[in-house]
Amino acid sequence: MASRWSSALFALVLLSPRLSAADSYNSDSYSDPGSQHEEPVEPAEPGGKDDGLESQGLAPPSGDLDSDENDSAMSRELERADRADSGRGLEYFWLSGDIGVALFDIAAGARGEVLPGLSESGAGFAYGGGMGARLLYFSLGGRFRTINLPDYDVWTLGLELGVRFPLGALEPYGRLSAGYLGLLRGQTAGIPLSVSGFSGRLAGGADYYFSDSFSLGLELAFDCAAISRAAVEGSLPSNAPEALERDVASAALGGELMLNVGFHL
Repeated sequence: MASRWSSALFALVLLSPRLSAADSYNSDSYSDPGSQHEEPVEPAEPGGKDDGLESQGLAPPSGDLDSDENDSAMSRELERADRADSGRGLEYFWLSGDIGVALFDIAAGARGEVLPGLSESGAGFAYGGGMGARLLYFSLGGRFRTINLPDYDVWTLGLELGVRFPLGALEPYGRLSAGYLGLLRGQTAGIPLSVSGFSGRLAGGADYYFSDSFSLGLELAFDCAAISRAAVEGSLPSNAPEALERDVASAALGGELMLNVGFHL
């Protein structure tokens, strides 16, 4: 009996190293595969799509910043426009009355032929008026003007286009007009004379606005015209100049210094 237990104990001692090696092998072979690898490193979250610009020393554009800058630029532009503006509201219609003095020569190109026996040039009183519409810096209208000279009267009627330059209450302007010229009260030896033609006027001046609807101004104008006089038909008095029997064409020249009274709507 004792020899059996001795044999069994001896066999167990011999098998112990082999069992330990097998257990160790099995533990290594069947361990969790994940334990044999390093945990993956999560990549750092990028700061944004503009990190590349920042890394190179460039600041990314900001939508809010651009909006603020645009608003600021617009505000400065409005302030500048407000300072440059005349301070008045928009004007749509105007009405003007004119009075002044004029120099006029109706026979600058044919002395003694247009109005023979009369003083063909001289100084006189001028008056007239105009009305029209305005859009911002531009005006369009019509104007009538009469010049009273010692021996005859000249009248003009034309359309005009003007440009104006608001400088606060003071408003310089320039105008160009074209129209028709006629003669009144012109007689030689009791014979009425008919003189007419096409005229043009170049004018410049300045108006001062005392209010949105009322202004006073000074204007200097230069007139030129191409006129003609038809020959007088029929028998002439013995004292009538021979020039009346001929058709005559001439140039007429004139200048006016006018005071303008303006009403604006």
